[in-house]
Amino acid sequence: MFSQPGEARARLWMENEAGDIVGEGTGSCGGPDLQSEVRQRLEGQGIVGAETLRILGKLKLAPMGEDVIVSASATKRLDTITEPLPAYEGKDERFAGSVLPPSACVQLFCSVQRQRLDLDGPAVGLYGAIEIEYIDGPLLADTEYSSHARILALSESPKTENLWWEVVLSDPRSGREVARMLQYLRFLKGSSKLYG
Repeated sequence: MFSQPGEARARLWMENEAGDIVGEGTGSCGGPDLQSEVRQRLEGQGIVGAETLRILGKLKLAPMGEDVIVSASATKRLDTITEPLPAYEGKDERFAGSVLPPSACVQLFCSVQRQRLDLDGPAVGLYGAIEIEYIDGPLLADTEYSSHARILALSESPKTENLWWEVVLSDPRSGREVARMLQYLRFLKGSSKLYG
């Protein structure tokens, strides 16, 4: 991690055993980071219309239907977390329940994807990038959230069709936004019968 004292954003990266960078991004605090690594990559995309796509051809740059209620349990994941925190087990009095670890947060957000993405046939999907912002969070286990999703951009490369979308999770009673995910998904053209 690299940042200067007082800066709201830090550069983050992961290296393999040989020292090669295998992932990079930013981490920030103190409000939305409109200059985050993932948002910068979204801005740099060459956007295309859905009419040029086959796998993602049914999608539109718009909200994705009615809100869906979602919830997640972290119980199954606790045994596999290498650095557990007391908050994951509900042992942190600052929170009104068990805090979802980051992997369970991504799973919760992606449960919306399974209900909302209308692909034209099966295709292998790959994560390109994920950004999670806690607005008034953290997300808690076994708690229902109302999810609002919208597609921000569609693009393609020689080997993939690409989707940028955002999901906001809110308290279904108060409407208070709790967390947001910005995600970049890639679908392999070679895995779809539409490119056969």
